[in-house]
Amino acid sequence: MKPLRPCPTVTVLAAAAVLMSATGPSAVAAASTPPREPATRAASATAGVNEQDRTFLMSAHQSNLAEIAAANSALARSANPALLDIARTLLDDHTAMDAEVVQTAGELGVALPDAPTPEQQETLREVESHTGEAYDQAWTAAMITAHENALALRRTEIAEGSAPMVIDLASGSMPIVETHLAMLRDLAGGQVPAEVPAGYGTGDAGGDAVTTGTGHPSPAAALVALGLAVGSGCAVLLRRRYATPLDAGAGRPRPTGGDRER
Repeated sequence: MKPLRPCPTVTVLAAAAVLMSATGPSAVAAASTPPREPATRAASATAGVNEQDRTFLMSAHQSNLAEIAAANSALARSANPALLDIARTLLDDHTAMDAEVVQTAGELGVALPDAPTPEQQETLREVESHTGEAYDQAWTAAMITAHENALALRRTEIAEGSAPMVIDLASGSMPIVETHLAMLRDLAGGQVPAEVPAGYGTGDAGGDAVTTGTGHPSPAAALVALGLAVGSGCAVLLRRRYATPLDAGAGRPRPTGGDRER
């Protein structure tokens, strides 16, 4: 008589029963649940993104691209050591900040433009139409405006944004932008001439005041004005002391009291 062979179906059911008893129904159910699709994860991440968040990410990216291009332009065209130091700082910082913008936009499913705005590109072309000191001054003025706009962009995102990731990105980069703006304003102050032509910035077309770059009279001009005022006052006192009184009618010296008696 042949030995009985175990039935495969019975063996499988027995193994399943052992597994159920060892791990419980919840473990089996969890093992049978398919993993979450990437699209589902992306949809949940973008659920809290509003239009302001998207606008900020796109505008911040274009601003970074514009300032990276401007920094490279300065490094190629300027000979001002202070300006070149600032350009290197802008290049490093805006490259790092843009990497964070690109990463955040990718996680939130926000498509980014691949170039600065037409206005930003035109501004750089206008700056590059100058050479020497004129280029340095035009570049600095353009970068001051760009960083003022960048700060305003971040303040708007902090006030009106919805996604915490984007708001954190805006607030976290504000100190860097503020530092850049302070550096650029210091540079602009150093580019202002110590003295300006007569009548410039005095509010009087015919004025001849000599002023410093701050718009205030220079120390030398103030001393000259003080000396003239003192001299004029002394002259008036001397005239009053020694001038002979004149007779109003005849234009001759009026007689004193003793003369009238004689």
